[in-house]
Amino acid sequence: MTQDKRFQRPHNLAYAQEHAFIKARSVLAFSPHLDDAALSAGALLAGLAGLGTEVHVVTLFAGPPQESLSPVAHAFHHSCGLPHDATAVAVRRREDLEAMMILGARAHHAGLLDALYRRRRDGRWLCDHDWAMFDATSPEEGIMAAVRASVERYRDLVMPDLIITCAAVGGHTDHLLSRTAVTAVAEMTETRLLLWEDLPYAIGTRLSQDIGKPIRQPVSSVDWACKREAAARYASQTRMLWPDRGDWAKALRDHALDRGAGQLVEVLWNPCAAAR
Repeated sequence: MTQDKRFQRPHNLAYAQEHAFIKARSVLAFSPHLDDAALSAGALLAGLAGLGTEVHVVTLFAGPPQESLSPVAHAFHHSCGLPHDATAVAVRRREDLEAMMILGARAHHAGLLDALYRRRRDGRWLCDHDWAMFDATSPEEGIMAAVRASVERYRDLVMPDLIITCAAVGGHTDHLLSRTAVTAVAEMTETRLLLWEDLPYAIGTRLSQDIGKPIRQPVSSVDWACKREAAARYASQTRMLWPDRGDWAKALRDHALDRGAGQLVEVLWNPCAAAR
């Protein structure tokens, strides 16, 4: 995909060397939701696209609800300023398409349902209270097989040199499902894997050392501007994530500077290296 011309940069040697550790012909990023990849690793993806890498971003839990909303989902739609029906997902998909165009990535939307829209086998809503999606016991039976099947399908379609997904910092059930399924497929296919630090969940927290040694990946000012412009396209999500109308762009930038000790960075982990 052709990157937004406002953010194209020359393919100079210094820029290429800065991104050398993630050099790849094609990259496949698995985002749990419609905004996670851009908020967490948008500058990285923009930098890869700027080097001529073919970048694909699959949002796994991007399917529209098939029935009326649960009370928790209704409240979520209200906080996002979204319609209280299935058309809300269409709005969010349009936001994502615009954001991915800016990053220079090709967007793919899988049909799995967000935890907000899923039911347990006994018919109860999976998310029956506001923080249920962060309950480690909440994943319902059978969902992992569906997530893994979706990951395998897109992996076989793209055949990437590098796969990137979330580290599941914060413990959201959909993030945990994504990391588990993607890690299994990457290991099975012997594809290089990197995990990104989940934002905004990680803002204001100590950098996790449990996943392995963090990689503080420097990002250029051009790529950061690209990330900021892409993140701005998710108007429904920035409204919900920063309900006090705080400056979300400043929050992301301050976090990046804090992690990089004054330098703009995005944090990654190589889980295979941690296992050795």
